[in-house]
Amino acid sequence: MAQQVTNALNPNAAQSQQPPAAAPQPATSPAAAPPPPPQPQWYLSRDGQTFGPFPVNQLLQQGLTAQTYVWRSGMNGWQFANAVPELAVLLPPSPPPVP
Repeated sequence: MAQQVTNALNPNAAQSQQPPAAAPQPATSPAAAPPPPPQPQWYLSRDGQTFGPFPVNQLLQQGLTAQTYVWRSGMNGWQFANAVPELAVLLPPSPPPVP
């Protein structure tokens, strides 16, 4: 009854006692895709000098041939490019041997 009297004397007080309406939540965007894994960085050896690091898509521009020594982190040592399967597919096919 005391509440009714208070509400009658101060109508705005009744509204302030009600819990506020929840504010609309902003639409959440879908989670961003994770970044792509880092590409291996390759080193080339020519004429006793080491060049690099280069991403795989720049190796041909840097003069990669079948007989270029290459290395990247995780390899035991330098190898010819045509002995590394992931690089051999980049190289032009070798001509057939001369009879």
